[in-house]
Amino acid sequence: MKVYMVIPKIEVQGANAMSCPYIVGFPAMTAWLGACHAMQRKMKIADEALKDFCVHGVAASCHSFNLKKFKDHFDTYNYLAGMRKPLVKNNKNNTWGQPAFIEEARADVTVSLLLEITGVDAETKEKAENAAESILAQMKLAGGDIMRYKKPEIYFMAGDAEMKKKIRHKILGRLMPGYVLIDRTDLLKDIHDEAGGDMLDALLKAISVHYKKERDEETFSPSKMRSGWLVPTAAGYRAISDVCSLDNQRDTAYPHKFVESIMTLGEFILPTKVNRIDDLLWHYEHDLKNYKCVNHKMEA
Repeated sequence: MKVYMVIPKIEVQGANAMSCPYIVGFPAMTAWLGACHAMQRKMKIADEALKDFCVHGVAASCHSFNLKKFKDHFDTYNYLAGMRKPLVKNNKNNTWGQPAFIEEARADVTVSLLLEITGVDAETKEKAENAAESILAQMKLAGGDIMRYKKPEIYFMAGDAEMKKKIRHKILGRLMPGYVLIDRTDLLKDIHDEAGGDMLDALLKAISVHYKKERDEETFSPSKMRSGWLVPTAAGYRAISDVCSLDNQRDTAYPHKFVESIMTLGEFILPTKVNRIDDLLWHYEHDLKNYKCVNHKMEA
């Protein structure tokens, strides 16, 4: 029997919208999985009855996304709105000045999180819901501040086929109205095989929108290589060096390894478009060289 937890309508202020050095937009799934892993660790010590609580998969449904940006009347492009830092004192001449400016992409996001969990039964259901509600108030989510949210709800996928269908519809309904990000690495590979080049070229071709002028008309019609709300997304990290030890590293108890971001293709879809809840869930896969988030394949 599968057990799911839904945390509806989480309003996050100032979430990190730069999921990797090349992408500005909806926070990557690494942020949502990381937050749920942090919540899991806190819940294990919050109550003895929840010591076996574990999160196995996470889905994020985006209800609203507002990137903090600005644009003057005469500008063509949008600019990121920077966060003003406190003044820094110069001890040499005893003056105060502006610190070095680091461009940051921040956004106000409203999401609902769907978690596949274990370690909770009918007796500990209420304790788990109350513990999750209390712990969320003490956390940050995707680097932003949690302003408000609705109480978490736990659902048990039990009963006959008709009952399971009703529970599935109820869970997916809690994610509406919104769009859930899924992995479309399969589509990216198809475009790469069709168009050639490297994977970065295939990613750019997948998300590019071309405007073609209609014959004898003044209008332009957009066209894409593939249909759907396709976006680039960061899906983890890949090692670019061997395991080593460095001077002044943050944690000396563990070996160090240099990594780079893994980028892939994602797609925003309505939760009601899938036949199984598992098609929406992301989980970790890792080995000695890769640490990435993957998502179950959709059924035809």
